[in-house]
Amino acid sequence: MTHGLDLVTRLSGLLGQRRQRVEPARRRRLEIPPALPTALGCDAVGVDRHHGPWIMDALPRVGCVFADSERWWWVVPSKSQYGVTWPPMARYSVGAYVAAPLREEREGRVGGAGRAGRAGAVPRPAVPRLIHWPDDTVPYTHPILLYIAVCRAAGVPPNWSHDRLGRGVPAR
Repeated sequence: MTHGLDLVTRLSGLLGQRRQRVEPARRRRLEIPPALPTALGCDAVGVDRHHGPWIMDALPRVGCVFADSERWWWVVPSKSQYGVTWPPMARYSVGAYVAAPLREEREGRVGGAGRAGRAGAVPRPAVPRLIHWPDDTVPYTHPILLYIAVCRAAGVPPNWSHDRLGRGVPAR
């Protein structure tokens, strides 16, 4: 009986150690430049980085756009998720809080300074950086135009909704 409890205790300890090593991606708020008013609040829409340039070119006006190693993020007014169903390739972030991908930092250098897993390499969250400043003082990209461009990039038709929870009703 003691042997069985000892085994359970050791396994629990090993699982606990394993859980401590795995860190979830840290969430960070995109930092809108203070010179740009955000009276409508801020949310963000992210797409894979390889879609970013095409979507930006498809829009007549672009607000603040942030990028990290994995995604491009467009700033939209709060609650821009209502009435539409974003394609699965898009990530909608309430409050413009985004998961920062991990990057490797080694001896004060970032990125390719060393191989992953090498002694001294510490994974740190990569902060999305501002890559596009709007031509005016409005930090937002028009959410409906962005939605249509994201749907085109995803190869899906827009999915409009009439309920407050953002559940989609296919366009006819």
